[in-house]
Formats: sequence, structure tokens, C-alpha cells
Amino acid sequence: MEFRRTARVAITAAATVTAFATAAPVIAASASTAIGAALLARRPATLFWSAITATAVSVSATCLYSGGDDNRTGPWWFAETVALCALLFGVTARLPVTRALPAGSALLAATAVSPLRLWLRLDPPSPPGELALLTALWTASGLLAVGAGLYRRGHARRRAGAIEAARRAQRVALARDLHDFVAHDVSGIVVLAQAALHVGETNPAQAMDALRRIERAGLGALSTLDRTVHALHTDGPAQPPAGLDTLTELLDRFADTGSTTAITSIDPSLSGLPPAPAAAAHRIVAEGLTNVRAHAPGALAVRVTLARDGADLLVELANDLPARGRLGLRAREHGGLGLAGLDELVTALGGRLTAGPDADGGWLLSARIPLATGEDRA
Repeated sequence: MEFRRTARVAITAAATVTAFATAAPVIAASASTAIGAALLARRPATLFWSAITATAVSVSATCLYSGGDDNRTGPWWFAETVALCALLFGVTARLPVTRALPAGSALLAATAVSPLRLWLRLDPPSPPGELALLTALWTASGLLAVGAGLYRRGHARRRAGAIEAARRAQRVALARDLHDFVAHDVSGIVVLAQAALHVGETNPAQAMDALRRIERAGLGALSTLDRTVHALHTDGPAQPPAGLDTLTELLDRFADTGSTTAITSIDPSLSGLPPAPAAAAHRIVAEGLTNVRAHAPGALAVRVTLARDGADLLVELANDLPARGRLGLRAREHGGLGLAGLDELVTALGGRLTAGPDADGGWLLSARIPLATGEDRA
């Protein structure tokens, strides 16, 4: 970075010395000012005032130039025009609208009127047709610089929007992972802690057993949290989503952190499912088990069924009529993504999610997901 700045300063100095040695002083001053502003102005505040200064010097040169110094002045006038267009591009692309509008308008006007140097004080002046053509060409050059700046500005805005959208999607994915997996373990820890408090005085051995199970569940929750946070700091490919192969571990943790029995029925033909429906099935089971613990703490058993139904994957969780007198989770202020997040996920895969009382008086969570999702069919 320092080398680039040194090079720009050296180019500006060399251009200034050469311009005053070969061109009319007025043109040399305006050209060197415009070149220096285009090369050295990088910060927005510096860019604004450099543009204003270059505009003032250029307009002054247009008003004061009276010819002379043969044709060596022409290239410096052209160099000044290129530098003014570069400044116009930078002002349009980088400055806030409140500053880009006045500075850009002034630069465009200075560029457009610079051909008047061939008419105002020259004797004889340039023919009107030649002057009109040069004015049109210089104006078009300025407008092209404005157009390029606007395109760059829009591209930067779209890029910033895409980055923000990606960050938002990442935050949503993190929140979903934390809710689906960590909340499952933490809710079990809460149930075990409540149970330990309930039996601590009357049955210390059972309370100690609950504390050991709390320790295992807490370590599992920390491991899940570590994996989730680690994914945010990894530049490589994302870790594959949890699927049916991790359901056994999930159900074991559920059984280890509560008294509700999980009765599992998984169709063997479901091995090798596509990643999208397999990950969705894992999330549905995790959310369903968490809801059983949170909202039906008295349930004696929960039936977890995964089966192939034609071209669909059927996932069902049904808990029986809750018994009385069991401990449950106290109400939380924020319940996480829950069924609304599951419904959004299943719908995105072309499936359907239902939840409500079943015929036996318990609660049934059911999801039907096409085994061939959009990307799998492609």
C-alpha cells in the first residue's frame, strides 16, 4: 500500500514538472491539479475537496487560456480531461449522494465547457462546428464516467446486500441449530435438575444419579455448541447436516435425560436417503422430542416412526396421554423457532407438516416429505 502511494506521488510530481516545462502555464496548472487529484485522493473527504479544487482550477484555465506554446499544450489538455473523468467516476461511485451530486455536477460542467478554451480568448477562435463537436465529445466523456460510476455504485450496493443476506442466513441457520440440538439437551438438563430437587432430601442416591446424567447431557450440549460455533469460523466446506445415522444418539440422549420411554420404528429401507430429507427428519425428531419434554412431561412413552410411504418419507412422533404429578419445564420467555421453523423447512422441501391431538388423546406430530426433492430430481 505504501509503495502504491509513493508511486502515485512520484507520477504526480513528474507530470507537474513536465507540464510546466512543455505547456502553457494555465494548462499546466489545471492538468497537474486534475492529475494529482485523480491519483492521490482516496478517502471520501479528500476526494470531495480534491474534486472541488480540480473543478475550480479547470474552469479558471478555461476562462484564462489565450493560446500559445504550440501544439505541446494539446496532450496536457487531453490528460486533464482524462483525469477529470477519473475524478468524476470516483465521486459518483464512492461519495454519499449529498456530496456526489454537487461535486459530480461541478466536474461534469468543468469537463463539458473546457473546449471553450478554443473560442473565448483565441484569435481567431475555432469554427463553431469544430467547437460544437468537441463540446459534445467532452460532455459524452463526462457522462460515460458518470454512467460507469453509477454502475460501480450499484454493484457495490448489490454486493453489500448479498453479504448482509448471507450473514442473515448464517444467523438464522445458527439459531435453528442451537434451537434444534442444544435446546434438546438443555431441556433434558432442566428436567433432571427439577427431578433432583424433588427427590434430593428423600432419595439422595436418585438425586446423585440425576446429577451424573445432567453432567453427560451438559457435555453433549457443549459438544453440539462447539460444533455449531466452529462452523462459523471455518472457511472450508460446511459440515454435513445431521441425518438418520445420528438418530440413535439423539434418542439415547432423550432417554438418558428423562423418564419418558422412546419407542422407535425406523424402516431399514430408508438407509442412504438424500441429504435434504434425512436432515429434515432429524430436525423433526429433535424438535418433537424437545416438545414432548417441554409440553408433555407426564408422557409415559413417545413413538417415533420413520417409514417410506410411496414416494414420500413419513415422520411421526406420538406421545400418550400425559400422567399427572410429573415435573415439567417452566414456561420460557422465548420458545425458539419450534413448529413454525419446522413447517417452513418441510414446506421448502415440498412436504407437509401437521401437529395436533390424536385419536388416543395424546399428541401427534407428523411430516410427509418427498424423497426426491427439487435438487435431487435435478
